[in-house]
Amino acid sequence: SYFMTDDLESAIIANVERGMGLLSLHCSIWNGNKRRYMDLLGVDKPVMHTKVQPTLVHDINSSHPVTKGIGEFSIGDDEIFSAEMKNDADYTPLFKMKGDEQTIDTLGGWCRDVSDGRIVSLLPGHTTSPYVQQSYRKILWNAAHWAMKKSIPDSPHIKKSFDTSIYG
Repeated sequence: SYFMTDDLESAIIANVERGMGLLSLHCSIWNGNKRRYMDLLGVDKPVMHTKVQPTLVHDINSSHPVTKGIGEFSIGDDEIFSAEMKNDADYTPLFKMKGDEQTIDTLGGWCRDVSDGRIVSLLPGHTTSPYVQQSYRKILWNAAHWAMKKSIPDSPHIKKSFDTSIYG
Protein backbone atom coordinates (compact mmCIF):
# COMPACT_ATOMS: atom_id res chain seq x y z
CA SER A 1 0.00 0.00 0.00
CA TYR A 2 1.20 3.52 -0.71
CA PHE A 3 -0.28 4.80 2.54
CA MET A 4 -0.33 3.41 6.05
CA THR A 5 -2.92 0.68 6.48
CA ASP A 6 -4.94 0.14 9.66
CA ASP A 7 -3.00 -3.07 10.29
CA LEU A 8 0.37 -1.31 9.96
CA GLU A 9 -0.78 1.51 12.25
CA SER A 10 -1.83 -1.04 14.90
CA ALA A 11 1.44 -2.97 14.54
CA ILE A 12 3.61 0.15 14.92
CA ILE A 13 1.71 1.28 18.00
CA ALA A 14 1.79 -2.18 19.63
CA ASN A 15 5.52 -2.59 18.94
CA VAL A 16 6.45 0.83 20.33
CA GLU A 17 4.32 0.26 23.42
CA ARG A 18 6.13 -3.04 24.07
CA GLY A 19 9.58 -1.44 23.75
CA MET A 20 10.47 -0.91 20.09
CA GLY A 21 12.25 2.26 19.02
CA LEU A 22 10.69 4.32 16.22
CA LEU A 23 12.61 6.79 14.08
CA SER A 24 9.99 8.87 12.28
CA LEU A 25 11.46 10.81 9.36
CA HIS A 26 10.16 13.74 7.31
CA CYS A 27 6.88 12.83 5.63
CA SER A 28 5.96 10.05 8.03
CA ILE A 29 3.87 12.76 9.74
CA TRP A 30 1.81 12.82 6.51
CA ASN A 31 -0.65 10.43 8.12
CA GLY A 32 -3.15 12.91 9.53
CA ASN A 33 -6.00 10.48 8.91
CA LYS A 34 -4.31 7.89 11.14
CA ARG A 35 -5.23 9.53 14.44
CA ARG A 36 -3.80 6.82 16.71
CA TYR A 37 -0.43 6.98 14.91
CA MET A 38 -0.41 10.79 15.12
CA ASP A 39 -1.22 10.55 18.84
CA LEU A 40 1.75 8.17 19.20
CA LEU A 41 4.00 10.86 17.70
CA GLY A 42 2.38 13.54 19.86
CA VAL A 43 1.18 15.44 16.77
CA ASP A 44 -2.16 17.19 16.58
CA LYS A 45 -1.75 18.38 12.98
CA PRO A 46 1.01 18.09 10.38
CA VAL A 47 2.05 21.32 8.66
CA MET A 48 3.37 20.55 5.23
CA HIS A 49 4.93 22.07 2.13
CA THR A 50 6.82 25.31 2.33
CA LYS A 51 8.93 26.24 -0.65
CA VAL A 52 12.31 24.55 -0.97
CA GLN A 53 14.71 27.06 0.56
CA PRO A 54 17.99 27.39 2.47
CA THR A 55 17.26 25.97 5.93
CA LEU A 56 19.05 26.50 9.22
CA VAL A 57 18.89 24.01 12.10
CA HIS A 58 19.16 25.98 15.34
CA ASP A 59 18.04 26.18 18.96
CA ILE A 60 19.54 22.72 19.39
CA ASN A 61 18.92 20.90 22.67
CA SER A 62 22.49 20.52 23.92
CA SER A 63 21.51 18.38 26.90
CA HIS A 64 19.78 15.53 25.03
CA PRO A 65 21.86 12.52 23.85
CA VAL A 66 20.42 12.79 20.31
CA THR A 67 21.70 16.35 19.79
CA LYS A 68 24.42 16.75 22.41
CA GLY A 69 27.58 18.40 21.10
CA ILE A 70 26.01 19.62 17.85
CA GLY A 71 25.88 23.35 17.07
CA GLU A 72 23.62 25.11 14.62
CA PHE A 73 24.15 24.20 10.98
CA SER A 74 22.71 24.63 7.52
CA ILE A 75 21.03 21.66 5.89
CA GLY A 76 21.05 23.39 2.50
CA ASP A 77 17.90 23.64 0.42
CA ASP A 78 15.00 21.75 1.94
CA GLU A 79 11.24 21.96 2.34
CA ILE A 80 10.41 22.78 5.94
CA PHE A 81 7.79 20.50 7.44
CA SER A 82 6.40 21.21 10.89
CA ALA A 83 3.88 19.85 13.33
CA GLU A 84 1.35 21.33 15.69
CA MET A 85 1.89 19.24 18.79
CA LYS A 86 -0.96 17.96 20.95
CA ASN A 87 -1.55 20.09 24.03
CA ASP A 88 -1.15 17.09 26.30
CA ALA A 89 1.81 15.55 24.45
CA ASP A 90 4.83 14.90 26.62
CA TYR A 91 7.80 15.44 24.30
CA THR A 92 11.31 16.87 24.33
CA PRO A 93 12.20 19.38 21.59
CA LEU A 94 15.50 18.56 19.88
CA PHE A 95 15.87 21.48 17.43
CA LYS A 96 14.10 24.10 15.38
CA MET A 97 14.34 24.93 11.68
CA LYS A 98 14.32 28.35 10.07
CA GLY A 99 13.90 29.22 6.41
CA ASP A 100 15.78 32.04 4.70
CA GLU A 101 13.12 32.88 2.14
CA GLN A 102 9.92 32.49 4.15
CA THR A 103 9.18 33.73 7.62
CA ILE A 104 9.17 30.37 9.33
CA ASP A 105 10.85 29.24 12.52
CA THR A 106 9.45 25.96 13.75
CA LEU A 107 10.00 22.74 15.63
CA GLY A 108 12.06 20.39 13.46
CA GLY A 109 12.74 17.45 15.74
CA TRP A 110 11.51 15.98 19.01
CA CYS A 111 11.56 12.77 20.99
CA ARG A 112 9.32 11.05 23.48
CA ASP A 113 8.99 7.99 25.64
CA VAL A 114 5.78 6.04 25.04
CA SER A 115 4.98 3.10 27.32
CA ASP A 116 8.12 0.93 27.05
CA GLY A 117 9.25 2.39 23.71
CA ARG A 118 10.92 5.53 22.42
CA ILE A 119 10.20 7.74 19.43
CA VAL A 120 12.37 10.28 17.65
CA SER A 121 10.71 12.46 14.99
CA LEU A 122 12.98 14.38 12.60
CA LEU A 123 11.38 16.55 9.93
CA PRO A 124 14.26 17.53 7.59
CA GLY A 125 14.67 15.43 4.49
CA HIS A 126 12.41 16.45 1.62
CA THR A 127 15.53 16.79 -0.53
CA THR A 128 18.79 14.86 -0.26
CA SER A 129 20.64 17.90 1.06
CA PRO A 130 20.14 17.23 4.80
CA TYR A 131 21.42 13.65 4.48
CA VAL A 132 24.87 14.73 3.30
CA GLN A 133 25.39 17.15 6.20
CA GLN A 134 27.70 15.66 8.84
CA SER A 135 25.74 17.19 11.72
CA TYR A 136 22.42 15.80 10.51
CA ARG A 137 23.97 12.39 9.90
CA LYS A 138 25.23 12.46 13.49
CA ILE A 139 21.71 13.30 14.72
CA LEU A 140 20.30 10.36 12.73
CA TRP A 141 22.96 8.02 14.14
CA ASN A 142 22.35 9.19 17.70
CA ALA A 143 18.56 9.09 17.28
CA ALA A 144 18.53 5.49 16.07
CA HIS A 145 20.63 4.31 19.01
CA TRP A 146 18.72 6.38 21.58
CA ALA A 147 15.36 5.11 20.30
CA MET A 148 16.61 1.52 20.71
CA LYS A 149 17.84 2.32 24.24
CA LYS A 150 21.40 1.50 23.19
CA SER A 151 24.58 3.35 24.08
CA ILE A 152 25.61 5.69 21.28
CA PRO A 153 28.94 4.62 19.81
CA ASP A 154 31.12 6.76 17.57
CA SER A 155 30.25 6.18 13.95
CA PRO A 156 33.09 5.27 11.61
CA HIS A 157 31.16 7.02 8.84
CA ILE A 158 30.82 10.40 10.53
CA LYS A 159 33.63 12.87 11.21
CA LYS A 160 34.33 13.27 14.91
CA SER A 161 34.52 17.05 14.62
CA PHE A 162 31.76 19.04 12.99
CA ASP A 163 31.69 22.23 11.02
CA THR A 164 29.16 24.05 13.17
CA SER A 165 29.14 27.22 11.09
CA ILE A 166 25.84 28.02 9.45
CA TYR A 167 27.60 27.78 6.11
CA GLY A 168 29.01 24.26 6.67
